[in-house]
Amino acid sequence: MGEAAILRSTMTDRVTITRASKDDPMGVLKTVYESLPCALSRTAMVTAPDPHDPGRDLAECGFRATLFLPVGTRIQVGDHAIVLKEGVQFMGVLSPGFPYPSHTVAVMNIQEVLSS
Repeated sequence: MGEAAILRSTMTDRVTITRASKDDPMGVLKTVYESLPCALSRTAMVTAPDPHDPGRDLAECGFRATLFLPVGTRIQVGDHAIVLKEGVQFMGVLSPGFPYPSHTVAVMNIQEVLSS
């Protein structure tokens, strides 16, 4: 099994990625990937969670995570992502994708976490 196949086997999460349309002055987001296999990996916590708001399922969070994507995935700075990981939705904004021969990596600035 090659490196790309090994990495792909770890991509058990799913991501939907949207992007602002350059042709739309209202900034409407268009879906560029839907239910794409991925692996969301937490890096270091950069801010402590805010106190729990009763109107939200989980405390607000502000941290970065690494998003591993299939080879050839094209990510642009500012793309929005919703990752479904084990029944929890992680929502945030992406850095540009960095391509490798076996996968693509982007940093995801997590802005909100909701239980499903």
